[in-house]
Amino acid sequence: GLRIAELERRLRQDPGDLRRRAAAISHYSREAIAALSSGAGSTSDLEEPLGRARNHLEYVLGASTDIHLLHGVLSQSLGPRLFYELPELTAKYMRKIGLDRECMEEFDTRSEFEERATPYHLANALTILKAAGRQSAARELYEEARALEWKGRRPVRWQSFDQTPAVFIEGLEHRLIWDGESRLPVADLLEANVSQIQEDLRALVASRPARGEPSFSSRLRSVLPIRSNEKSGQVPAYPALTENGVWDMVQLYVSRQWHEEACKLMPRTAKLLRSHLPSADVPYVHYNTEEVVLFLLAPGSRVRLHNGGSNAPLNVHLGLSGCDGAFMEVGGQQRALRNGKTITFDDGSDHRVWHDGPEERWVLTVRVMHPELAANPAPYFSRAFTRRTCFETWNEQRAASLSGRPRVE
Repeated sequence: GLRIAELERRLRQDPGDLRRRAAAISHYSREAIAALSSGAGSTSDLEEPLGRARNHLEYVLGASTDIHLLHGVLSQSLGPRLFYELPELTAKYMRKIGLDRECMEEFDTRSEFEERATPYHLANALTILKAAGRQSAARELYEEARALEWKGRRPVRWQSFDQTPAVFIEGLEHRLIWDGESRLPVADLLEANVSQIQEDLRALVASRPARGEPSFSSRLRSVLPIRSNEKSGQVPAYPALTENGVWDMVQLYVSRQWHEEACKLMPRTAKLLRSHLPSADVPYVHYNTEEVVLFLLAPGSRVRLHNGGSNAPLNVHLGLSGCDGAFMEVGGQQRALRNGKTITFDDGSDHRVWHDGPEERWVLTVRVMHPELAANPAPYFSRAFTRRTCFETWNEQRAASLSGRPRVE
């Protein structure tokens, strides 16, 4: 009340005070998030603070060329929760940041196997626009990105509007759905052993506590792997992508290691897959280029359109339980999930999932490296001039091996 009124009064006296504008954006964003979280207020409870935040955001965007200030205002003052409420404005911030010279210079210092600032910000902008249904604005930005020039070349190499990850490795075969002749052996392995995996799941679900005992989520959280930037593991899969409902996960294999406490929850599943991951002696692009993860989607839940950040992995989705009424969409192609059956799709392509059925939907996802990258890394890793990805680095000797060059003694 009094604090924001004083802040607005000072801004009328000094409109160019961007620090105070950032504080005002933070205040109105908190009000808007509270309105979204409660779900019980009127439309005006959301629209009023969102409109006031928008006014300040537009001023800052027009007044500042400092990309660090713009990034701070977007990620901290506004926050990811509201990106989808203001998609065009969010995308304009991301575009302005991404096209700044400081970001563009990363085309000289990072290879396509790393997150380079320009495609990273443009990819995020595209994801927000597409998820919010702003197809025209998204296509315009996509074409602008592909036509972007830097020192006589066009470094953003996306080939399809439906496949625009931040890390794009040029030349890998692109299929939305990998079935028929392109079906992966691991898909057959999973379907042939689905009864064992379902037995693990039944035991896991049966371990849910009785009333008064620690919650099931707390029990899972205690055995989930610790991520490098978190104090403890998390049950929610990717909260910013959850449009509504519950989307939880248990990671058995991630960051190139099996997590033994999590594997105890699914012992038959872990035993089945241990010899198959890692699938090749090739660097991972991200910590989850290959992964084994159990996903729960509650009835009525929806996950926003997104991509996995790279075209290096493929996802093999095995339906385990409660798949009646569960669907996924990849690049505009809709598929129904079925218990005991797999769907293999490109993680770098736009996809979303939702569940209209009456029961909890459980799937096991085995994420594996693109078969062309695993079987013949030389044509691709010969372009990794920094000898690193987002996840790992390697020495000159391994670089020679990956690129097919003779070893230098």
